[in-house]
Amino acid sequence: MKKIIPIIIVLFLLVSCGPNKEVKSIINSINNLGEITLESQEELETIESAYQILSDEDKEKVKNIDTFKEKQTAFNKLKEEKERKEKEARKIEEEIGTAKNYVAHLCLSYMKILKNPYSFKVRYVEAEPLVLKGVYNIIIEYTAKNSFGADVFGKIGGKAINATSLNAYRDFPEIIPTELDIDRDDVNGYILDIEEIQVILEENF
Repeated sequence: MKKIIPIIIVLFLLVSCGPNKEVKSIINSINNLGEITLESQEELETIESAYQILSDEDKEKVKNIDTFKEKQTAFNKLKEEKERKEKEARKIEEEIGTAKNYVAHLCLSYMKILKNPYSFKVRYVEAEPLVLKGVYNIIIEYTAKNSFGADVFGKIGGKAINATSLNAYRDFPEIIPTELDIDRDDVNGYILDIEEIQVILEENF
């Protein structure tokens, strides 16, 4: 009987020193983490929350915590890249929206001096944001009927400023775009949807 008691004590000590149920659950969850994607956020947060409520002693028993931290780092990099792309997309969307207003402003101003303004049709538009914010280099190719009713081809544009909205057209109707002698290669920017531009012109002229 005296021999049995020490053995029981040793077994009890071994069990109590080993990982408990919570620790084992966290270890297994980390081991089961697959390839990290943007969809892994909830899973990572669940493991992190469970780990943080452990005692300091139990935290030391999570031997694969470094693996978990590597997974977190991988996720954060993916998240940062997603945010960077979203920011870039918003910037492009904003630049294109401003460019459309600039183009509409130039076209509407030019249409005021045409003999047959309602014959004005946009054929190609490209707008290049320049280094100075709010300045665009623009080329607009168009057709319109002259005083004899014949179709003529032309190009207008140049550097557009102070036309952040269609209200600028109404506020500064005296601004007239310049006839251009340039090629498409001279402008390196966004190629705008000519149908959208034409709709804006028809609604605002």
